[in-house]
Amino acid sequence: MKAGRYYAFLAVAGFAAMILLFGYAEGADYSEINPAIGLLATFLCPAFLPAPWLLFDLNAHSTLMTVAWLIMAMLNSGIYVAVGAVVRAILQK
Repeated sequence: MKAGRYYAFLAVAGFAAMILLFGYAEGADYSEINPAIGLLATFLCPAFLPAPWLLFDLNAHSTLMTVAWLIMAMLNSGIYVAVGAVVRAILQK
């Protein structure tokens, strides 16, 4: 796979993982999130880890909360690309 497609795939995968978590959290009304989903989010969405400390003051279902989730999704994309670059460099050796 070419490098550009590889990194684009990772960026989209990271963004999609966070958006799926956002959709679940919005549907579960934030207070009813299953602990297993939280554990899964820890591994699939590392940008979500500081969320409880950063987002505690934002109102659920607000525009500002949605913007915060979009920022976390972009950070998650960057993390996926960075980890993918390290893995690709190791595998090419």
